[in-house]
Amino acid sequence: MDKKDRFIIANQLKILENLYPDDAQHYAQCRTAFEEGYESHYDWAMEHISSDTLNEDVTREVVDTLDMYRAIYYYQRDNGIDDFNEFSLKFSGYDGNDPQECKMMGYARYFVVELSRFTEVLETQGEHFDFNSHGERRAKYQRMLNIWKEIPAGTRDGQRHKLTKEQLTNILEA
Repeated sequence: MDKKDRFIIANQLKILENLYPDDAQHYAQCRTAFEEGYESHYDWAMEHISSDTLNEDVTREVVDTLDMYRAIYYYQRDNGIDDFNEFSLKFSGYDGNDPQECKMMGYARYFVVELSRFTEVLETQGEHFDFNSHGERRAKYQRMLNIWKEIPAGTRDGQRHKLTKEQLTNILEA
């Protein structure tokens, strides 16, 4: 990290010291590390910043999965669930114990809860849903998505957001 970067970060930390008096001591300690060039302490100042990222393809996969479950929600709303196992119709989240699925779980939660998108997930699961499936789900979702994406996009009967019983059956059995 060059001197200019350290200067910028130190100034940001000084601003945070003044904005958040309850945390001022922590920000001051972090600022000192950057001002003095204590490289081994840089990570301490940034320990709340994840080093694992999700690329655009993975985030698109999560959004597509949520969109597919929106289509399943529309089917339930319009047709009921008499012919299906209720559990199979619900988005169950991603496995919190798998490193990749855990990141996907966090992104799904962020997208639904913080951005208020695909809130149907919360309607079907309940407000205390934590997005943790407690078992790997990604491979199943990918198989389901492969079938769902073959269906033409749209909202007319037989299209992606107005599934027929046969289409839904094929998706769920993937």
